[in-house]
Amino acid sequence: MILYQIAQWMEERRRLKQIIDESEGGNQLLQYRKEQVEQQMLMKATKWIELEQKSEPQTQPFVNPYMFESLPDYQDIATLG
Repeated sequence: MILYQIAQWMEERRRLKQIIDESEGGNQLLQYRKEQVEQQMLMKATKWIELEQKSEPQTQPFVNPYMFESLPDYQDIATLG
């Protein structure tokens, strides 16, 4: 839903920018509306990013305790040299 809203605002911003460019920037109301749309897009995108970061699980990498059984101990390696 958030991405859909952002896409709608991007389309509205594009239309407003086109109208402003065609009118050579003379319409302050349209410029103000464009700035509002940009702020809404930024706030919604920030909220979406924060929600994504909160929903990501904070897990530790799995280390198999038997992974290194076949390797010699550290002290054994030190005495080889």
